[in-house]
Amino acid sequence: MSRWIHFPYHARVTRACADFLDDLGSAPARPEPPRVELRESGLVATWKKVEGAIRYLVFVRRARTEWEQTIEAADTTASFQKPKEGEGDYQVSVAALDARGNISILSSETTLSVKK
Repeated sequence: MSRWIHFPYHARVTRACADFLDDLGSAPARPEPPRVELRESGLVATWKKVEGAIRYLVFVRRARTEWEQTIEAADTTASFQKPKEGEGDYQVSVAALDARGNISILSSETTLSVKK
């Protein structure tokens, strides 16, 4: 069986997996799902502070498409432009970043249904 195993390759993959787990273990906790509201100015997302986070990445998409907007926020509030498309479901998710650049797992998405 060992003739089918390329040990140098498996050593590199194992090292990469261990590094990934170390980075993930060092990252801030996963943020709680954000609260999202539609205001005159656009979408506003708020969330609870995550211990060890110095900034956040906030992602917005429409109806389960690719992320359309991403902004970096220094505090626990982010504003996005008013949706041009009008009606539809918008999903918002947040990730926390620490001083070393470690990024958390994304929060669960919050969906906001926009009606005309």
